[in-house]
Amino acid sequence: MNRAVVLIAVVLSGGPLVRPSAALPACDPANGGITLPDGFCAVVVADQVGAPRHLAVAPNGDLFVALAGRRGGAGGILALRDTSGDGKADVQQTIGTEGGTGIALGKGALYFGTASTVYRYAMRVGSLAPLGAPDVSRSARMPPAPPRRPARATKRSPFGATARCRGAPT
Repeated sequence: MNRAVVLIAVVLSGGPLVRPSAALPACDPANGGITLPDGFCAVVVADQVGAPRHLAVAPNGDLFVALAGRRGGAGGILALRDTSGDGKADVQQTIGTEGGTGIALGKGALYFGTASTVYRYAMRVGSLAPLGAPDVSRSARMPPAPPRRPARATKRSPFGATARCRGAPT
């Protein structure tokens, strides 16, 4: 497999679906170039997307991908939608330009974490684009990450709290 960045969705055969009425897309030949255990298969959803770090899946199946923005690639968020049911992203929308790593969906919002800040984008259910410019989550402001450890995950708890992971340099 070439070194091009590929976003791959792994699907558990017979597992619960994000969209219960939709059929699973066909698996890609050779699982998109990755080795998986029995019972799993992979579909290349989007190719040449930059440096993806984390992703969040909306209830309707839309994917929101945090892009790191390194090695000359664009940062920000890449929103992907499959309109034909084949597992491939037919619609792509970019949000922001700052590189980040963490991403999470909350009630009416999309959260995106950079090395020092968590941004909150107000979102309409079923939309790929935010309603406007992001708010800065003041409670999540952090000092810059150590130079050797710029990646920090952003997660949402079932209770609505935003959490940032802090790690030691590796």
